[in-house]
Amino acid sequence: AEKEATRKKQKTEAMLNVATGGVLGRAAFRAMQPKITGFATNTKQKEANEAFARGMYAAGISPNVLRNRFVMEGLRKVALVGPSYVPPTAEAVEDELLVAEKKRVSEQVATRRETVSKVTGTTIVSDGATTVDKRPIINILEVCAGCVEFRVALDCSGKVKDKEYIAQLIIDDIVSRPDPKSVVQVLMDNATRGSWPLIEAACPWVTVGPCAPHCLDLELEDIGKLARVKAVTEKTAILRRFVRKHHHVLAAFREVATSMLIQPGATRFATVLIGFNNVMKNREALCLTFESTAVKDAVQRNPHQRSSAADGTPGKTLEQQYREARDIVRDDDYWSELKVWSEVMKPIAKLLRLTDSDAPTASKVPYHMFEVQEQLKQVDVGDADLTQEIIAIHRNRWDYMFTIVQYAGYLLDPEFWDMDQESDDETMDAFFKFVDKVYCYPPKPAQDASAAQKEEYDAAVKQANEMRAQAERELQVYRGKQGIFARASVQENARKISAAQFWMTYGSRTPALMKVAVRCTGQVA
Repeated sequence: AEKEATRKKQKTEAMLNVATGGVLGRAAFRAMQPKITGFATNTKQKEANEAFARGMYAAGISPNVLRNRFVMEGLRKVALVGPSYVPPTAEAVEDELLVAEKKRVSEQVATRRETVSKVTGTTIVSDGATTVDKRPIINILEVCAGCVEFRVALDCSGKVKDKEYIAQLIIDDIVSRPDPKSVVQVLMDNATRGSWPLIEAACPWVTVGPCAPHCLDLELEDIGKLARVKAVTEKTAILRRFVRKHHHVLAAFREVATSMLIQPGATRFATVLIGFNNVMKNREALCLTFESTAVKDAVQRNPHQRSSAADGTPGKTLEQQYREARDIVRDDDYWSELKVWSEVMKPIAKLLRLTDSDAPTASKVPYHMFEVQEQLKQVDVGDADLTQEIIAIHRNRWDYMFTIVQYAGYLLDPEFWDMDQESDDETMDAFFKFVDKVYCYPPKPAQDASAAQKEEYDAAVKQANEMRAQAERELQVYRGKQGIFARASVQENARKISAAQFWMTYGSRTPALMKVAVRCTGQVA
């Protein structure tokens, strides 16, 4: 029996060696075989993924949530708990967990405010809105070093929103802070301009101005009011309306188009330019659509079908609408005009996108506004007087959005170090005014103030004047690339790190100027 068992063992080993090419033994061959536990793990993973996806589908949750790092972090922590994990109830998520998360976020924001805003300062952004139930509200946000904090939405129902009321809302928000002087600027809706002097009078260290992206959008709207642009806009609307309104035409368009004809939202920036670019992108598809047999047949079947005008009167027949839209598509002058005015609007929209962010871009605005002006001069609109009118529109909006934060930042932004800003009176005046705000005088004591209070005021004024003078002296050190600024590594980093970070890194040798620089180069536009 033992001999028979040994013989069978030898035979089995020989078969294993043949099956594995004669290079593997029994142990290696077994290692190659898939394990039952591996199959089980893969099956469980597959079942878990399917169940999770099923839950998302059933709840109408977009798959994009899985790109959210907080969602993925939560799922990983659930996996670490293992089979014993019990999901929270809906009530818990709506109540105690929400309270705990709000507390955590508030603590993080407070810590950031205590550390970063004391150095770079912060910007308050305010704008009005209307809720879905028609309540007028005023939103107040804070932007600091790329971090946006929503502070409050104030219900203004029944209030007279005059300049005094608006100003007091902002003043109350500023003075209620632990460090009111951490607020460098306030950006507000252009309609609230009357309240700006009131805010600056109550908080003399604050600069109040308009929102740069809104001003640039208004510039695009001003250009859109020019007669030639209005004509192109109206033709574009006719074309878009005919394609989107008639399902036979839309079906034919979709067969040949790679993208849809969009209707830009009324509240979006640069709506006219977005519409122009979208139509130009679909030019070939539009040409094919209007020459297609399917569209022509659909028109011939109902040539006298009419649509109602906005006032309820009978509109044009289907055949008239088709011919009107077709003639626009066939008109080379229309496409030439689209291209010209897109070229006019493009540099303005590009700057709008740059400023429409929570990044510190205020110091970049003056230079880029000049660049936009030069680019506008280069666009050939076929009429020298019209070019001058466009430049005038740009200059008017440039003057309208001017703030001393932008121009002081432009002078102190190392990206523009080699430019001759000192020769520009507007830039230098803005710098001196901003220095006065950073090192502003305290409120004057009352007439019946004590001698000690008056003496304290005089000492504070003297110190402010000394700091102003020191900052102005240190400006020459920076502009002349003296001291630390003469180092090749410092000049190399001038274009490689943000302006505020540059000053926090190298500004300690010029402390009075550094405080000015980080506060004007660290703000949004």
